[in-house]
Amino acid sequence: MKKNIITVIYPGEFRSTFVIESDATPESILETVFAQWNGGSGQESELFKQSRVRSFCINDIATINGEDYQCRYFGWEPVTLDYVKELENKVKSHPKYSIGAWFALGDVMRIPIIKPNIIEENLIVERKAVKKVVEKMNDSKTLLKKCSINNRNIL
Repeated sequence: MKKNIITVIYPGEFRSTFVIESDATPESILETVFAQWNGGSGQESELFKQSRVRSFCINDIATINGEDYQCRYFGWEPVTLDYVKELENKVKSHPKYSIGAWFALGDVMRIPIIKPNIIEENLIVERKAVKKVVEKMNDSKTLLKKCSINNRNIL
């Protein structure tokens, strides 16, 4: 069995590194980590219980053999080490950090931590999708006009 080096990261709050022996896919290992670090899952690891920390949740990070993944509402998103560092810096410098890193993390994640060119690329994709819908609507209007004779619908 392969020894996978895992780190759970609660940005700005907590880190723990351990080994999971498994030949499973990264996705399967991530789901195992999620279960082991969630109170009430019935699969909590001893390390989680001894750490006395909150459950792993959305926006937390898991690292498998140096590859970082952020927990999302559905599944996991690969992220870079630079992203993780920037996220931790933003959490630690957020005004709510003094009452708890988890509160700061929630606010920080409402503010995109992505480069402007990625936002522009997403807008271009969205504009193309809207354009296709409008084109289909126009095609439908043209078809209806062709199928209508003397204001009588022949469909």
